[in-house]
Amino acid sequence: MVAFKPKCKLFFILLVAIVSIYGAPKKLKSHFNQHHETKHETKRQFHKNKNLDHIMSDELSGTSCDSFIDLTAGWKTGQDGYFDFTVPQEVNGWKITVEFTTATKFFKIWDAKKMSGPGRQYISQNFIYNKKLSANSIFEYRFQYKFNAGSNPKISFIKFESSDGGFSMSCGTSDPSVTVQPKPTLPPLEGDCSDFVKINKKKSGNGVEQGRIRFALPGDLYKRWKMKIGFAETIEGNFQVQKNANSIGTDALCSEATFYNYEQANDKNRFRAGKNFMFPYMTHYNREEESPTIQYIEISDDKGNLYTCGNKPTCPTTTPGTTTTPSEQESTTTEIKTTTEELITTTEAAPQQLSGDDCSDFLKFEVGYNYQQGTFNFLVPQQADDWQLQVGFTPSTRPERLDVYGTKAMPNNPGKQCLYKFKNEDYDKYAGSNPNNVFKKGYKFDFIHGNEMNIEYIRFSTDEFEMSCGTNQCETETTPGPVITTLATTTPEVTSPPLGGETCDAFVEITKKSAGQTFGIIRITTTQDLTGFQLIIGFESVTQGFNIDNGVNRITSDETCPGYSYVFQNIPNGDIPSGTTFVFSFHINYDQNSGDEPKIDYIKFADDSCGNKPVCPMTTKAPVTTKAPETTTEGPEVTTKVPEATTEAPEATTEAPEVTTEVPEVTTNAPEATTEAPEVTTEVSEVTTEAPEVTTEAPEVTTEAPEATTDAPEATTEAPEVTTEAPEVTTEAPEVTTEAPEVTTEAPAVTTEAPEVTTEAPEVTTEAPEVTTKAPEVTTEAPEVSTTGSEETTQAQTTEAETCSTPHDYSDLLGKSMLFYKAQRSGILPDNDIPWRRNSFENDGQGQGHDLSGGYFDAGDYVKFNFPMAAATTVLAWGMVDFADGYKFAGKYDDGLATLKWATDYFIKCHTATNELYGQCGIGKDDHEVWGREDEYYTNSGKANPRPCYKVDANNPGSDLAGETSAALAASSIAFKDSNPGYATTLLQHAKELYTFAKTFKGVYSSSITDAQFFYNSFSGYNDELAWSAAWLYKATDEEKYRTDAEGFFNEMQQNPGEFSWDNKGRGVAALLSQLTGKAVYKQNVDSFCNQMQNNQPRNQYGLVFIQQWGSNRHAANVAFICLAHSKATGQFSAFGRNQINKLLGDESINQRSFVVGYGLNPPNQPHHRSSSCPNRPAPCGWNEFNIKAPNPHVLTGALVGGARSTTDVYQDRRDDFIENEITLDYNAGFQSALAALLELQKEGDCGQKLTF
Repeated sequence: MVAFKPKCKLFFILLVAIVSIYGAPKKLKSHFNQHHETKHETKRQFHKNKNLDHIMSDELSGTSCDSFIDLTAGWKTGQDGYFDFTVPQEVNGWKITVEFTTATKFFKIWDAKKMSGPGRQYISQNFIYNKKLSANSIFEYRFQYKFNAGSNPKISFIKFESSDGGFSMSCGTSDPSVTVQPKPTLPPLEGDCSDFVKINKKKSGNGVEQGRIRFALPGDLYKRWKMKIGFAETIEGNFQVQKNANSIGTDALCSEATFYNYEQANDKNRFRAGKNFMFPYMTHYNREEESPTIQYIEISDDKGNLYTCGNKPTCPTTTPGTTTTPSEQESTTTEIKTTTEELITTTEAAPQQLSGDDCSDFLKFEVGYNYQQGTFNFLVPQQADDWQLQVGFTPSTRPERLDVYGTKAMPNNPGKQCLYKFKNEDYDKYAGSNPNNVFKKGYKFDFIHGNEMNIEYIRFSTDEFEMSCGTNQCETETTPGPVITTLATTTPEVTSPPLGGETCDAFVEITKKSAGQTFGIIRITTTQDLTGFQLIIGFESVTQGFNIDNGVNRITSDETCPGYSYVFQNIPNGDIPSGTTFVFSFHINYDQNSGDEPKIDYIKFADDSCGNKPVCPMTTKAPVTTKAPETTTEGPEVTTKVPEATTEAPEATTEAPEVTTEVPEVTTNAPEATTEAPEVTTEVSEVTTEAPEVTTEAPEVTTEAPEATTDAPEATTEAPEVTTEAPEVTTEAPEVTTEAPEVTTEAPAVTTEAPEVTTEAPEVTTEAPEVTTKAPEVTTEAPEVSTTGSEETTQAQTTEAETCSTPHDYSDLLGKSMLFYKAQRSGILPDNDIPWRRNSFENDGQGQGHDLSGGYFDAGDYVKFNFPMAAATTVLAWGMVDFADGYKFAGKYDDGLATLKWATDYFIKCHTATNELYGQCGIGKDDHEVWGREDEYYTNSGKANPRPCYKVDANNPGSDLAGETSAALAASSIAFKDSNPGYATTLLQHAKELYTFAKTFKGVYSSSITDAQFFYNSFSGYNDELAWSAAWLYKATDEEKYRTDAEGFFNEMQQNPGEFSWDNKGRGVAALLSQLTGKAVYKQNVDSFCNQMQNNQPRNQYGLVFIQQWGSNRHAANVAFICLAHSKATGQFSAFGRNQINKLLGDESINQRSFVVGYGLNPPNQPHHRSSSCPNRPAPCGWNEFNIKAPNPHVLTGALVGGARSTTDVYQDRRDDFIENEITLDYNAGFQSALAALLELQKEGDCGQKLTF
């Protein structure tokens, strides 16, 4: 026997562990990492009073198994727990038998394969990735069992044995009368479909049916399989498979035949006969009718394997000699529906070879608001080992992109092409004894709404033969035409005349109207060569909102007048030749009760215009005076001349409707607090905007030091934007906007307390937050101004040398992200910044005798899950603490504090006693049964009012919840320390108490708040949150005891998690401790993570690191932020972090699109979000609105959507896809903090360069 030295032995054990983990399938490996790598806290609690020398568990033995089981959460009909025993020798494959005193309904061991049950006895065995256990390893796998109320079964016998039978051990006594019930097997897919559909009656009813489709494969199936679910009726709602398959569209052939199509959701190449398939589904239907019945199920692959059950629904047909009515003829003939959101319908016919001038016979597809998706369907008449597919459009109608699923895109196949080329995957060959295989592959392409197009040419070829349909109109094209990223060019048939005339009717086409909304398109043809353009849309009647759906960014400029005039800027991407026709799709929101439906009365594009420019109403209330503290400074008089006091730079935009802050004292009569940048002035004493030259006199404002003067004797600066502070500042209402974060109740930008409003160029205006990424013309040199009301002295300086250009306006995006958080606020809203939101759930907590109103809704629903809310708050606070200069550079620091405070005020309410913390308001299942507005929840749902709230306490602990909340409050206390020290002290006191509570009463919160298990279960345990909380308390207090705790808990938690998320804080702890202690072990931990992400992590089709399907964009943003935060100290990964954020904003060259609602090219417009999907009041809102395939009536500005669900998946902008189009608090947190980091780099002159990782 070989004797290992201690170091060699340790290396060998680590090597075995690495091979075991990294050899596992991705999904199971992630689950194994989350549940098993970390030493479970229940085990530590069990051993907390033992000597460390005896912490090893015992081998199974004795007449009782109680000492080998740790029971955690229990309820009336179920129990959670962990096994806790030692395996004394190495085993290479194992199985475990568990027997109960009475029968159970269900038993499962996490990370083990169930081989029998249900009943009294269960046999489970290892998976491939965890089959090998080393000698003296601890078997501490989690289990759960369920039973009938009152039966209370106990585990009476456990037997653990090696697969080869060479080793076994047991505890307890087995009942010889117990027989093992074999694991139920599913029947193969054939016959009637009723055998394969199981309806969950408890979760069904009232227009909703939930259930599972389950079957075994009768034969082999290959990648990439397709599945078709058929109904013999039209569903007045929606059907959706919720797991294990990706939707690829719907075929509504007629009212008697509707099919929902899906494809394989993983990358497995082959499925053996007998493989069990399970698909949970949900159907929404007309509650006045019977629930629709699944009549037909079909699953097939590209090899010709086809398995079905039931009778395939078909459309009625007529026999020869039969007379049909026109309406009957309509149901039997092929009809192409040209309006959006309607399906292309076609009768079933046997697939044929490609031929003819029309390719529509070889396609089955549907047209959505801005996309077409469907399936190629043609016969391949010969064997084809390797093949190529070409798909053509016309030179004047190019889709934004084209994806053909299950193929390889050929090189040089970017978006906006006329001809796209694809080839087969290595496994995908048309060979074998039967050459007549059917080519069935799904596809999807995007276009600008109003500029629909079709596939005009298909060519399929091999080395032996080729076939085609249609005409290739792209053959003569050697290079694509001018690439205009902002918009698509129209076809020649719909070009518009040059913009001009007394009305704009000739350039506007209305496509749809609904309650309080108008949809349409604008067509404009350029009359000159352009490098960029600005577009202005004006109305004579007031609107409640107007937006162009994609292709341009809305900005705020001198021409902006909220409600009446909207300004847009193109996204630069090359020259625009004269004669180019653009199509802009738009929607208008208005008050339908006003009786005045607005229409577009004015359009200005570049130098051309039509109609009459609207006059912006400028009525105001009496001037409002904002008083600064009485402050005097000594020195010469300082007079600043402000000629016209304008902010003329076109970049100095304010994005008014999206970036707003609350200014209770400053009000205007303008519909949305107008922002007229040229007239935004800060007046001292008596200054009027009508004077041709506005002089700001401060007869009593003097400086303390001689250097507080300019070279000129009068100390006068000529900079239009530079103003000085006076003891009393009067701001006239019409010019002061609610968009300026500096103009708040604390008047940080108007008083002498605001270091931001100084002579420093970027902040020297009341519109500072929207001064763009560059300050090219602000080069004034003003005197140093020192005021007693400020803790710092600032000096005006030229920012041109320090700032640089970026491909995206990070300042604007930062504001947009905070608008998203405003849209998520629960409780009593203090402003109308999100006009479609109302007060809601004001009585949260009343059922428990507390006021738990406030906080943020978690996602597109209305539950308040405090665990992820606190995690998001900590990450937001981290961004404000480490990258405060980024917020200040953007002029949004006060907005950032307000975003934090909405959460921290709520957390303080939830901390109702020293050892008591509320962690959830609402029931996930109940909430998800309701679709509608937040303030109508109780009215429309009939749910209990008030809804319940749940807590953790000393008897029902939640160390992870309390630790994360402590971290959020501690991090936020640092952010508030300078501006609001009293509030910071309060936050810190609660943080300390919660940390002590979490550390003293240990337990996983989701075992105490059991509803959270189904939504935000704490997989990683609680040591990471305890380390996280201690590290933030150390940063906030500098007390050594917290550093010691943080490092101690770090050593006990999972060391190398593959993510940084709401559940697992490990990498964040390492980054923070690296920053606080400077120790190499923590730096190396984060270096390793960022190197892995940068160099080895899989990427999806958008160039983003891919970790898992749920919130894949969130993971990319979190990775970017962790690496940017780490880079602040090391300088290593800033380019990588910037690269990932830019790709989220659409910088991937092939699959170019923004994933942020309301920003950039082709942004999401159907986020899975209840309140923004509702039309203007008083129109009702429910599941019908959920099912409408159109943009949400309200723009959920700044929300980052979930993103693609796999490395090969193409993102779908669909409201019913809650994986790809969900939004949540934690999705935006890392993204927002990463933006702050990039802004700080920009302020320092580091805008990076285009790098590919």
